[in-house]
Formats: sequence, structure tokens, C-alpha cells
Amino acid sequence: MVSDVKKVREVPRFRARLRGEDVFCTVRLESPDALSVAVETAATSLKEGLRAVSKFAGYCERTLILDSWEEAAWAEVMASYFGFGLTIANKGVRCEVMPPPTSSDSKMTGARRQFIRRVIEQQEANS
Repeated sequence: MVSDVKKVREVPRFRARLRGEDVFCTVRLESPDALSVAVETAATSLKEGLRAVSKFAGYCERTLILDSWEEAAWAEVMASYFGFGLTIANKGVRCEVMPPPTSSDSKMTGARRQFIRRVIEQQEANS
């Protein structure tokens, strides 16, 4: 995994297709041996958003972006309970309601390692 980390350059945000979802990714080098991956999923409804954002649980920091304030209160409860960030992007204005919790899990499982490799592949394809 260390060799993969060394190849990564910091990229603010890029489009990717991961786990069947169109998302935005951010990759940051935290140290020479570790990187941080964050995923943003956009949705028009809370139900659709929960389905999408849940696919990334345990792999990275994740944020749900809703396009309306209509379900914001309930979405905030869900974000707090399930551990993801929440942003409302309405009428061209983005408002971060809740930042994603920082991941304290330093375990690198095989599935997480494979996910990070897929993100790196997507990043390289976008550069």
C-alpha cells in the first residue's frame, strides 16, 4: 500500500464512478505512509442519498449533498446517526450543515485497500 500512497498527488476534487455511484473525491496525503480519501455524493432526495452514501461506510470520509432544504432536518439526524457529513446545495449556494466526522480507524482491511486503489486509478484517469 505504501507504494500506492507515494504515487498519489494531492488533488482537491475530481469526478469518479465508485461502487456504482457518480461521486466527487478528494485525496490528501496525510503523511508519507497514509492518505485521506473523502467522497461526496449528490442526491435529490434523502432516501436516494442514504442509499448512495451508505456504500462508502468504512472506506472513507463521506458527505451527502442534497439539492433542497426540504429534508434537511431529518437528513441532519441521519448524518449524525450514521456518521457522514451533510451539505445543502440550493440555488447555487452550498451550505455545510454538518462536516463529515474524521475517521479514527487506522485499520487497513483488504476491502479498504482495494477501495483506495480504485480511487487512485480514478484519480490517475482524470489527470
